[in-house]
Amino acid sequence: MAGSAGAHVQLRTANHTIRSSAVAAVLAILLAWVASSCGGGSASAAKTPAPSAASTPTLGPPPPGGPVPAQLLGVWLLHTANPDPGLALDGILNGKTQLTLTATTYRVESVNNNPRPRYPEAGAVVVNNTEIDFFSETSGEPLCHLRLPYDVGRYTWTLKSGVLHLATLVASGYYGDPCGRLDLADQSYIRPA
Repeated sequence: MAGSAGAHVQLRTANHTIRSSAVAAVLAILLAWVASSCGGGSASAAKTPAPSAASTPTLGPPPPGGPVPAQLLGVWLLHTANPDPGLALDGILNGKTQLTLTATTYRVESVNNNPRPRYPEAGAVVVNNTEIDFFSETSGEPLCHLRLPYDVGRYTWTLKSGVLHLATLVASGYYGDPCGRLDLADQSYIRPA
């Protein structure tokens, strides 16, 4: 850089000389753009309260529906014809994965000396005609990183010849469920003998 007292400072590059007034103008524009994109300088931004670190996330309402019908209540064992071999690696095995349904809750766990036991999963459930929705409790730790209303796994259910079949209703998330409930997605269950 070269310059004299009271004169403009110059920046020399291989082919160009840029005066400090041009550099200052470009820097001023960039600084104004960065400040506006960060929300700085707005009168309305000063009126918006900052979120509290101690605030609790607001949960949405549970999906519409009522209690699990009487014919579905109780204990069921996984019994899927031609199960996906990848599920066996996750410990989702016929006769060794148990689904328990109460009027308002569900629980899936490994049973019968499952060689690949899994952590139990549990949550709430509502039924609306042939739709059954599984989701996290409204308090406590959720099954996955999502909370209501984003963690709802929506399924249809059928009960034929003693076989309860669950089929994903909405193709979202992993295996059609935003929380990846692999032991429910397109699976069949029977009553234990």
